[in-house]
Amino acid sequence: MKVFTKITFSSMIIVSSISAMTMEVDNSKDVSYDMEKNTATTKWYKEKRDRSGKSKKIEYRSTKKVKSLPIPTISIPSIKQKKKRDRNHTKSTSTMTIIPLMGSVPRVGKLLFTNGGNPKVCTASLLDNSRILLTAAHCLYYHGKASKNIKFFPQSGGEVVGGHISIPDTWAKKNLSDMQRYRYDYGFVVLEKSPNITPYSLSDGQIPSSSQVIAYGYQNGGRYLRQAESIYNYNSTLKMLRMKSALLEGASGGPWVGSGSHTMGINSFYIKEQPGKMYSPYLGDNFKKLYKEASGKVSGGSTKSSSICPF
Repeated sequence: MKVFTKITFSSMIIVSSISAMTMEVDNSKDVSYDMEKNTATTKWYKEKRDRSGKSKKIEYRSTKKVKSLPIPTISIPSIKQKKKRDRNHTKSTSTMTIIPLMGSVPRVGKLLFTNGGNPKVCTASLLDNSRILLTAAHCLYYHGKASKNIKFFPQSGGEVVGGHISIPDTWAKKNLSDMQRYRYDYGFVVLEKSPNITPYSLSDGQIPSSSQVIAYGYQNGGRYLRQAESIYNYNSTLKMLRMKSALLEGASGGPWVGSGSHTMGINSFYIKEQPGKMYSPYLGDNFKKLYKEASGKVSGGSTKSSSICPF
């Protein structure tokens, strides 16, 4: 049985549960994103009086460059990169080719948002519902602040506003090790309306054996969508998924797509001691519980209330 506590901050109603943070996206500012110039413009108004005493609205604008959110790199000194040698006993290195996408991948798109007043871009994808996006938690809650003014730009075109976000409450807790936190580096955005695109399917949650996946991610400030193809597997020590990848900043939250258009993981982080290997949280039971919470906002949850677990 879950215990809920109701708290009020200004006009926002907050209801806390023990497992998830679900909150309404703050879209109160008028922010527009220019895909060609890769900029975000914020527009606001102030009341001023002229010499005659009449009130007049003055429009102000601020334009900033959209920057890619870096993919985190964490250090785990106990993990060492295995050294391999070929038959000639020379050092062998693993490299991953980033393949320019040929054609459209409509279920993947740019996730643009502001955090700390600065416009950022990550990657997101539609998952099992045409109004639910999957991305990394560090794109939605970064350095103790929830992202605002969220918009999704599918690769096939158009834009949709984000209405709610859901992340594990563990992600926002303090005093956790990187490894404890990044096991929960996933989150959902519930869109205000459907972009009418068929989503990827949810994986069955079974611990995977080695199989092929394609990871997608935006690069260069969100200008280009790239893909990395590799075998992925389950690291039983870290309880995480990993694959070879060279995707860079902006790719955070991009899906790992397996056979049957199933989402198997996401671009989450690199480990300093294992260069060239991208890690993803394991999308198991906790992931599915969070998805169920997010899907409740689609099937009839209020668009005016928000729930958040305090920490």
